[in-house]
Amino acid sequence: MKLPRVEIFRGKNLGWYFRLRSSNGKIVAQSEGYYSKRNCENGIAALINSIEVRNGINIYEVDRHGKEKYAV
Repeated sequence: MKLPRVEIFRGKNLGWYFRLRSSNGKIVAQSEGYYSKRNCENGIAALINSIEVRNGINIYEVDRHGKEKYAV
């Protein structure tokens, strides 16, 4: 079974964003824009701390086309 995942990416405006995908691959949440990757990661931490994570969650950085660059 696939785990839910968070994808970090840069928008066209070069801001940092993240989106949460459920285990079936559907986007269930998307963030506001952040000026730095560090602030984006802090936003992810706040999200994870606010939801009950039963089986874990994977975090990946993706390019503009959704291709995985690497696990964060």
